[in-house]
Amino acid sequence: MPFYLILAFKNIFRDRRRSFTLGINYFFVSLLLFLVFSLTQGVKKNISENIVASAAGHITISGEYIVKGRTYQGIRNYPRIDSVVHAAYPQARIESRYTVNSAVYYQGLSKRLSFVGIDSGSGKGLRDQITITAGSWNAFVNQPNAVVLPTSVAAYFGIKNADELLLATRSRFGAFNTGTVQVRGIYKTGNYFLREQIISHFDFIRNLDLADARTASTTYIFFKDLRAIPQKRDRLLLSLNNAGFIAEKPAGGSDALSAVSSASPRNKIQDESVNQTRLTLSTIDEVTGIVTKVVTAINGIGLFVASVMLFIIAVSIFINMRMTITERMHEIGTLRAIGAERKDVVAMFIAESVFLGLVFIAAGIVFGMVLIAVFSTIATFPSEGTLGLFLNKGHFVLKPTVAAVGGIVAALVGLTALFSFFPARYGGNISAAQALNKAN
Repeated sequence: MPFYLILAFKNIFRDRRRSFTLGINYFFVSLLLFLVFSLTQGVKKNISENIVASAAGHITISGEYIVKGRTYQGIRNYPRIDSVVHAAYPQARIESRYTVNSAVYYQGLSKRLSFVGIDSGSGKGLRDQITITAGSWNAFVNQPNAVVLPTSVAAYFGIKNADELLLATRSRFGAFNTGTVQVRGIYKTGNYFLREQIISHFDFIRNLDLADARTASTTYIFFKDLRAIPQKRDRLLLSLNNAGFIAEKPAGGSDALSAVSSASPRNKIQDESVNQTRLTLSTIDEVTGIVTKVVTAINGIGLFVASVMLFIIAVSIFINMRMTITERMHEIGTLRAIGAERKDVVAMFIAESVFLGLVFIAAGIVFGMVLIAVFSTIATFPSEGTLGLFLNKGHFVLKPTVAAVGGIVAALVGLTALFSFFPARYGGNISAAQALNKAN
């Protein structure tokens, strides 16, 4: 290592007060950016995983079908769709659900709630997301008209396990239908998107909506290998179209989002000669497209705050460097007298600033990792309200990435080198005689 770089490293804390005053800015900027990027990546990962676990698949099939000119929301002949998917991807897990919004009546109280009908054999993904506090999953599985309620719904009505509820819904044909269910479980969950869902049996909810046996609201496809999901979707589109369905991609993010939120299908009338099944295949990235916008907004706020602090750092670097050069004229003169070239002096002062920045940037990132460890594993927060979006089982999901750390270090070091260069060039242009005369 050239001698001037060794000297620069030794000079990092030559003026400790000035070094800490400037270094603390590096510390907080790197800490802020590290936490913001970790939070936004964690939020994106958490929301995507929770939606997949509760209300979507890696690919979600939704759509509508037309029978004698009447259009119904949902999927007709879903067993045939399942067979096409299995033929294309034998290892994929397929789960069809039926969703209905229904009014619930209990002891003089009423409320419109969302029921998700699952096949208790294939719908174990929901089972893994809940903790049953009263009743049992087996009791639910063994009773065709059983439901499992979230604790919030049970508390609202004052419901206990084994109580019966009256349902009333307007079916897809416009007629009203009623049914009775029995509570066989009450659950709590850390999944924000599942906390208001009433879990019921697929056949019971479908019959309540007066739909035929081949109808589902949505079909979810889950892959073990999450690479190339868009390409897998393209292959399924081709297979489904070849099988006689009309399959396409969603027109936009709102269409993809509606694929995981549709309920209680209605009908509209068209030409009676039309008989079709139209499918829309949405990937999880399309469904969570709004999350990307939120993440971008959060990153923007963090970058704005960081830019203000970076401006302070830039000004501090310039002022501190000029003061340092003025105070170290004798050193500059000595270095030039023993043969140090102008570029060596410039490099030495820039290296001092960069080394100082690296020390405090590293300290900020290390401290950020400690905070992430605390908030991700030790600290627990209530999942109620919108805070639940940021939590997984009561813990904040913070996901630091190598790319984010590398970007933070590169940006801060680059800024340091840039704003150090101009005052350092002034010091390098001073000759040995000028420096020694000014020092005297």
